[in-house]
Amino acid sequence: MKYYIVCIVTLLLAVSCAAPPDKISDPFGAQVAEGMRRINAAKGDSSLLVITDASYVMHEGRTSEPWIDIISDVTGCSMGSGNLLMVHRPITYHLFAALYNKTTGACVMVAANGSSISVSDTVSLDISTLNDETVWADIQAALGGSEAFSITGIANQWAAGAPFDFLKCAELHNHLCPGVTSGYFIAKFIQKQYPLKEGESYTYISCPSWCKDDGIQVLMDLTPGKRNMYVKNLSNEQKARLTNPAVAGIMLINHGADAGSTALILSFDWDAATEASGAGPLTGLEAKITTLTGLVPFYEMPERFVSVLARKEIDAATASQLSQAGINPYELLEFVK
Repeated sequence: MKYYIVCIVTLLLAVSCAAPPDKISDPFGAQVAEGMRRINAAKGDSSLLVITDASYVMHEGRTSEPWIDIISDVTGCSMGSGNLLMVHRPITYHLFAALYNKTTGACVMVAANGSSISVSDTVSLDISTLNDETVWADIQAALGGSEAFSITGIANQWAAGAPFDFLKCAELHNHLCPGVTSGYFIAKFIQKQYPLKEGESYTYISCPSWCKDDGIQVLMDLTPGKRNMYVKNLSNEQKARLTNPAVAGIMLINHGADAGSTALILSFDWDAATEASGAGPLTGLEAKITTLTGLVPFYEMPERFVSVLARKEIDAATASQLSQAGINPYELLEFVK
């Protein structure tokens, strides 16, 4: 009998030592609960959003995926509900969770600094006040200088009804900006206008590169590591020689082994996007965030902003050359003056 008691006690101790932190009793969970109180949000509120880097960073010497369960249990937010977003940060970054109430615009930051965990003062992320230097300074003080723009943009875009696949682009890029939005439209344009046929595949030559490339990676599964995305920049001299300087990259539709490719030289119309979003007369941060939120109604109309400047049929050897170092792909495609 004594043997069985010892075994049971040993097992319980092992389980308790191996178990992840326990929800509201965990210090981080307790501060998340306090943050919810400060922004006047209850567990399960549909107006509540959590943005966190948990699952990417290390906390107290281990990976931070257990805190996803803690956050979800305390707030009721989840990936399935579309109100728990995990933004990419380096593994050495500190653990944080920003809580946002879209009904009021209120936001707080729960952040861990080693074993110390704190919750910030409440700030408003109302777009119309972002150009006020005092207001923006308060937001930076509360959310952190490196997180203020990230959280403000993502929170307002979520509140504007952005689809989850767009928010997945924000997770990888760890913030939202007009550049990421252009990548979302480019990917949607290609998928809508040039869907793949049996045996075909895409390759994207990002030239020049900007934030759009992260959106394209997420939506189209094109990455440098899989060698179906290649990233190049252009010198000022090379840009000046382009037939049309408004290039956004080259999408190849590969027709199969040694069968050649269709090369689409793409463009994104920034002026049309700014006008459609209603951000034209605005300035500063208000204009930048409004460019994001104002474009939400147009996500299924990528052809309003994306166009094909040139289409060329090329052989497999030429398609391979486009990605090689030292080669200007636009010269190879004869898209220069």
